[in-house]
Amino acid sequence: MAVSVEKVAAGPAYFENPGQGMFHCHADNNISRDYIKGGGLIVRWDQLQPKNNNELDQIALNSLTNSLKSKKKHYLHFMIYGMTKERIYPPWLNLYDSDSANDQIGVIRDSEGIFPQPWDSRYQEKLGRFLTLLGTALKNAGVTQNIEYLEPAAGSYWASTHLWIPENDLKTWAVAAGCQPTDWSCLGVKYTAGVNGVLEKYLSAFPDNAVMVIGGSCRYSTCSYAGFNSMVAKYGMRVMIKSAGLGQRDSSCGVKNYFQPLCGGDSPITKCGDEPWGSSVACHGAERGFDPALGCGYYQTLLHALSTEKISYYCLYNREIGCQAIEDGRKIDDVNREIAGKLGAQITLLSANLNGNEKNVGSDLTIDFRFGNNGSTTLIAPLKQGIKWVPSSYKLFLEFVKNGQVALYQEFAINPPTTSWVPANFNKEVSFSVSLNVSEYLGGANQNSRIEYKLYTGLTDPSGEKNRFAFKNSGQNNDLANRRYLISDSFTVLGQGVPTSTPGAPTNTPRPTDGSPTQTSVPPSTCPADKPSRSLGNANCDSSVDNDDFTIWKSEFLKKTDTVKADFNGNNIVNGVDFMIWWKNRQ
Repeated sequence: MAVSVEKVAAGPAYFENPGQGMFHCHADNNISRDYIKGGGLIVRWDQLQPKNNNELDQIALNSLTNSLKSKKKHYLHFMIYGMTKERIYPPWLNLYDSDSANDQIGVIRDSEGIFPQPWDSRYQEKLGRFLTLLGTALKNAGVTQNIEYLEPAAGSYWASTHLWIPENDLKTWAVAAGCQPTDWSCLGVKYTAGVNGVLEKYLSAFPDNAVMVIGGSCRYSTCSYAGFNSMVAKYGMRVMIKSAGLGQRDSSCGVKNYFQPLCGGDSPITKCGDEPWGSSVACHGAERGFDPALGCGYYQTLLHALSTEKISYYCLYNREIGCQAIEDGRKIDDVNREIAGKLGAQITLLSANLNGNEKNVGSDLTIDFRFGNNGSTTLIAPLKQGIKWVPSSYKLFLEFVKNGQVALYQEFAINPPTTSWVPANFNKEVSFSVSLNVSEYLGGANQNSRIEYKLYTGLTDPSGEKNRFAFKNSGQNNDLANRRYLISDSFTVLGQGVPTSTPGAPTNTPRPTDGSPTQTSVPPSTCPADKPSRSLGNANCDSSVDNDDFTIWKSEFLKKTDTVKADFNGNNIVNGVDFMIWWKNRQ
């Protein structure tokens, strides 16, 4: 049967999808608009650790924690840098003591301010201690999952990685690095190592979060930061790149090319962001670019960046979000909403074709899917493997629902993988099929039983964290609350299922109570996988497949134990598939 799918209409759900979105730069006082996913929260070291390096100020910590409890996502902007008239370092660092002998860490004093030497091990140690205390406190407060990413203070001006500064200042940095005043290559090596060391502290203190590192360059290419490739190679998608200055006037309207090949092309290995750092010409003049007369209007520039750089994140300032000017016949606010609807991966279910709406127990159900991507990037999600997050494909899931509860949940690998759904000119269609054997678990009490289910589908992350990706479809079939789409309102299973009279068998199909998937990441089994009868449903490694093995399966399926003995097919998931293996081989 073919399932018709409604036309696409704007809605807030797909603006909130994981791994992408539009944020309010360095503030969160203007995030009420539906297309704004969240805001940036300023994190100042001097306010959170004013007394010493061993404790946090509880009032400042509570303020940060409460801000993270809002319904919107946030990113943390760490204000730990010297290019400001404010003294933003903790006083106990003695950073501002004019007597350099009293400095507790190495500093650089140039015409723009005071900067810690990023390669100084004492600085890295003290910063790391602060970050570890903060990361632990936020995790204990249960707000880590509300942090989209960290924007770390990495090295120099405005905490970014760039050293585009006057030559005399650059000489000061070179001498501080132990190099000759004009040995830019020596400075580049020392600076890259220092920035990487600082980034390591952030990644260690916040193991569940990614960092968005602001890219930049040096006045001379040999002293430019050159650590992106090595950090991405080590940490994968935990290290993302952000460009600041989009809209500044240059030959490409501010669009930067150094995102390639990390974020662009057909095989992106991490995600990129952009920060316009300008304003609409109609609101504030053309001093920072966005001049339509030069072909670099606000809309043209942002759209051009999406089409050429594979951007997943934008952050906007108050002047971009609040601007009520008109460009190309539209308010800037409407332009922002349109851009947000093209940002990252934007997925629509175009059709779902079932090879029948009634199936006997034990027969095969095949579903042909057709999806569209009218965003700017492929759909990638991190597969979390220790400290490294590997770019991976989403999985497709099916949920059989009866009386509002999930009776059976199953995941499928997608071929072609979502990492290959490369949109061209904001348009990409892809087709694939999935097949499954209709489980006895869905059958009724006898051979004449007819049990109806609602059948839903959707996309979920590869790490088993239930991070689902909302479709752009409009209409009531798109269940945005549970991020799933109804493809059959009355899928009927014919025939007898699991008998309820079997000793020890469940009286009803196991179901999560909240409609969420039953997949979970699991530790290694204490029962060897190569045990001959393990794959037949022998959970306790004894001489038979019996009710004792079912008891183990049920306990692990319902997550009442931390052991993992009932993973009979070796996919690190204890679910209904393992039950069916046990059922077919029980004695």
